[in-house]
Amino acid sequence: MQPILNPVANENDWVFLNRWAVKDFDIHRGEIVSLICPRNPDSHIIKRVIALEGDVVRTVKNTFEKI
Repeated sequence: MQPILNPVANENDWVFLNRWAVKDFDIHRGEIVSLICPRNPDSHIIKRVIALEGDVVRTVKNTFEKI
């Protein structure tokens, strides 16, 4: 799967967030979420949800696969 956000060298992607959409933690596979970076609280990270609570995920040759 190709990444949906692909910044080019001198270009940026814009991301609009809706904080109220996940107030009940109703998150589904394939959605994109933004989190505060645990290593640097001044920055955010953006990730695609590939698994939910209780799912087992393993990596195979730098890709993820749900078991």
